[in-house]
Amino acid sequence: MMNQDIKQAQLRALLPQRQVQPPPQRVQMGVPMRNMKVPRPAGGSIMKAVSDTLKRDAQRGFNRRELTEAIRQAERGFEMPENDPFWDELAANKFVRYDDINKLYYHKAEHNIRSKLDLEKEIDRNPDGLIEQALRESYRGAEADLNSLVQNRQIIRVVNEEKKPQTVVFPRKNFDLILHIDQEFKNLWSSIKLPDDIDFEKTMKTAGLSMTQQEKKINKRPPPKSRKRAENKKVRILNSHVTDMDLTKDFVRPDQPQ
Repeated sequence: MMNQDIKQAQLRALLPQRQVQPPPQRVQMGVPMRNMKVPRPAGGSIMKAVSDTLKRDAQRGFNRRELTEAIRQAERGFEMPENDPFWDELAANKFVRYDDINKLYYHKAEHNIRSKLDLEKEIDRNPDGLIEQALRESYRGAEADLNSLVQNRQIIRVVNEEKKPQTVVFPRKNFDLILHIDQEFKNLWSSIKLPDDIDFEKTMKTAGLSMTQQEKKINKRPPPKSRKRAENKKVRILNSHVTDMDLTKDFVRPDQPQ
């Protein structure tokens, strides 16, 4: 029995050993790995992630570690290197204030206001109006203060839709001067009666006025004519070897008598 065990051990030693590979690690889909190299996203998307983080609290500074984490979450795990030129470009951005001593980045708003009193003074100094979105980004709580000033009739909010929809705020005192109308003029205006729609044209003609019509613009340029493509018909020529015979005349059907 012992000799048989020795022979089996010697036989196993002569055979090649089979290496057992460890089972592959499973990676959860959708979760980026820290050691996986993520391609660098576009510069605009990186700046947007940083800008949104800085605007979240305009009065607070953010260090590079916090901004790197914000970029990683927004850009699917991309790690911004510590020595990347992006940090110098961020410090020189006109909408960013960089504290070189504490190494902190702040959002630099268009208007340097920090309270409701500063907000009211800034609007009073600009009778031509200010864009509301720029005022909201000045400090936390600016939106609530703007709504309070509108409810207290201290400012007027107007929507401008010429180029793109944006809200402009104006100081109320300027409009109060314009809206102060004498009561006699108001009574005179209310006493004027407009004619009915049917008699309106007759009334205008009696006064020597003529109605205008909105003419429809006619495009004088004729529409381009669509060109029909010529059909490319292929003609197959048969019996080209017959040169001395006209088949349309000399051909006789087999069933016809000659």
